[in-house]
Amino acid sequence: MARRAQGWPAALLPAVLGLVAVGCPQQSRTPVTARQPVTAQVEEFLGPPAQIAPEGVAAHILHYDLTAEIVPRKHWLKATGKIDWEVLKETRRLEFRLRPNLQILKLTDREGRDLEYDRDKEGAVSVRLPAPLTAGARPSLTIEYEGEIYGPRGGARRQRLWDYVGNEGTYVRFEAQWYPQVEGDTATADLTIIGPPGWTAVSCGELVAQDSRSCRWRVAYPAVGLSFCAAEYALTQSRAGRMPLQCYTFAPHTGRAREFLEKSGRILALLESLYGPYRFPKFAIAEIPDLYGGGHGDQSFIMLPEKAFTEPFDEEFVAHEMAHNWWGSQIFCTESEFPIEGFATYSEALWREHVGGAEALRRAMRAQAEAVLVHSLDADAETSCFRAESGPLLYQKGAWILHMSRRLLGDAAWFRVVRKFATENVGKVITCRRLQQALEAGYGHSLEQFFQQWLYGTGVPWVKGKIAATAGGRAKVILTQAVIKSTGRGEEAWELAPSNFSLLVDLLLRYEGGEQRETVWLTKPRQEYEFALPGKPTGLVIDPDEWLLDHSKGLAGELEAEMENVEEELGKQLGEELSNLSR
Repeated sequence: MARRAQGWPAALLPAVLGLVAVGCPQQSRTPVTARQPVTAQVEEFLGPPAQIAPEGVAAHILHYDLTAEIVPRKHWLKATGKIDWEVLKETRRLEFRLRPNLQILKLTDREGRDLEYDRDKEGAVSVRLPAPLTAGARPSLTIEYEGEIYGPRGGARRQRLWDYVGNEGTYVRFEAQWYPQVEGDTATADLTIIGPPGWTAVSCGELVAQDSRSCRWRVAYPAVGLSFCAAEYALTQSRAGRMPLQCYTFAPHTGRAREFLEKSGRILALLESLYGPYRFPKFAIAEIPDLYGGGHGDQSFIMLPEKAFTEPFDEEFVAHEMAHNWWGSQIFCTESEFPIEGFATYSEALWREHVGGAEALRRAMRAQAEAVLVHSLDADAETSCFRAESGPLLYQKGAWILHMSRRLLGDAAWFRVVRKFATENVGKVITCRRLQQALEAGYGHSLEQFFQQWLYGTGVPWVKGKIAATAGGRAKVILTQAVIKSTGRGEEAWELAPSNFSLLVDLLLRYEGGEQRETVWLTKPRQEYEFALPGKPTGLVIDPDEWLLDHSKGLAGELEAEMENVEEELGKQLGEELSNLSR
C-alpha cells in the first residue's frame, strides 16, 4: 500500500460513493477469450527496405562513414565523418542537427573546400552551399568535431546520466545527437569506435573488423539512429536458430551471460511470431554502468544496466527493450512516441501471457494500470498519450490503449492486424492515424471516438455499478462513470465530474447457484440494463478479465473496498451490541 503516499485522501470516498447520473441500456457483445501461447514462426532473412526520406526535407542522408574516438578519463569524444546525401528538391543548404556542445572543427565538401554554416543554440546546423543543387544530386560532406559527452542528468530527481563517456563504461544513445542527423531519416553506416586498449565497442549491425583499440560496425539495414556503448567487455556467444546471440558483460557478471542469452532467445522467438521476422544480422546484449538507471533498445542490440546482472533475470524489462528491434528499429514514428513505446510496453504483458496464460496477463495489466491512474489525477501535469514524451502516460497508457483495442477486435483479428501492419510498414515512417486505420479494418467499424478519448484526450474514468432484482426473474444493473481530478488546492482537494467515455464493459453477474457474463456499452454518466437470470442476483463484478482502464484498478477502488469493509464491520458490531442489550 505504498501508493498511499501519493496523497489519496479518505475524504474522497463520500463524494465518489454518492455519484448520481442518468442513462439508457445498450446491446451486449460476446466476450473475447484469452489468447493461447504462441510458437515462433521462423522466417528467412529478408533484405533491407528502401530508404524513405522524411516529409518536407530538401535533402536527406543516405550513408555515414564515421570514426569516433572516446577518451573516457576526459569524458571526451572526437569524431570525423563523411556523410553522403541525396537532394530531393533544389536547395542551397544542407541541414542537420548536432549536439550543441560539440564543436565543429572543420566542414568541407567533396572537393575538400571549406563550407560556411549557421548554427543555433539548439544544435540546428544549416550548411551554405557555393551553388544550388538540383533534385537527384548526391553531395558529400566531411565533418570533424569534438566535445564532452557527460549527461545531462535527467529523471524526477535528476539522478540519471542520459549519455556518458567515462572510465566506468561508455553509453551514447542516438538521441544525444552525437553525430549529424536529419530527424526521422534512416541511413546505412560504417561506424568505427576507438577506445582505450582492451576496450570493445558495441553498436548496430555487424562487426566487420576489430583490433586492440577499435571496432568497426557495418549497418547495412537503414537505421533511424546509431547508438553505441564501450567498455572492457567479456563476450559470450550463442545462437537462437539462425540468429547469432552475443552478450557483452563486465568481468564480474560473465557467469550470467548464458542465462541471459538463453532466455532472450525465447523472447526473441515470441516477438518474431507477433511482429514478423527479426531482420538484423545479430542480437546483442551489452552491459552499461548503473549511471543511466535504465535500458535502451536499438537496432540489433540492447543496453542493460549493471543492476540487471545482479538481480534475477527481468523478463519484462528485456522484452520491452527487445521489442524496440521492431518498434523503433524497423518501424518509425516521428509525430508521437505512442506506437513505439506503447507496443514495447505491451510486449512486456504479452510475454507474461505467453508463459503464464490469461491470469498472468491480467496481473501484468493491473500493474501497468496503477502507474497511469496516479498520473492521470494531476490536472495540471496530465497530458495526452499522443503528446507525452516519457512516463506512465506514454508507456503504460500506450500499452493499455493497445490492450483495449485488442478487446474490441477480438484476439484473432487483433494479432492478425498487428503482424500484418508491422510487416507491411518495415522501413517506413508511420502515423498514429495509419495504425488506427489498420485496426479499424480488422474491427469493421470506426475507432475515431476510441482514439480521440484514449490517445488524444486526457483523463481516466471510474466505472462503478450495482445489481438488484426486479419483477419477472430479471436483474437490473446500474453503471456510472466519472473522472477524478485534483483541484490543486491541497493534498485532499479532489473533485468528481460525470464523464461520457464510450466504454465496452464486461460484466460478471452472480446469482444463487451460478454466474452469467454479459457485455454492454457505457456511453453516458449513468445507464441501466436489464438481464434475465436463473436465480436471485447476489453480486456484480465489472471488467472481470481486466480489459478496461479505469480507476477501480487503482487506489480509488481499494479505498472504496476498504470503506465497504469498515461499514460491514461497523454493522456487525452494532448488531452484536443490540443483541446484547435485548438479553
